[in-house]
Amino acid sequence: MSLKSLVKGLVAGGLAGMAVGVLFAPKSGCETRDDLAKSTKKLYGQAKDRYERALLDAEGLVERGKAEYTGSKERLNKALHAGVEAYKEPAKT
Repeated sequence: MSLKSLVKGLVAGGLAGMAVGVLFAPKSGCETRDDLAKSTKKLYGQAKDRYERALLDAEGLVERGKAEYTGSKERLNKALHAGVEAYKEPAKT
């Protein structure tokens, strides 16, 4: 699941929940607005936390990818050098 689809789902779910809450709430307008403000702040906080976690995970993956690339590059250079040296050696018969 991508971060973009996660955020879209959170926003859509939050909006749907608020709409249903407003339609069926037996509260006054002021109380309902206060509840909506609290719900919005909570949803924003959750989305922000998940975004930050996803960002940290992505940074970790990038670092791991860089390390893998560097290691693979070094192994390839060693293998290439060994192949060139082996080619240069006279054939033993």
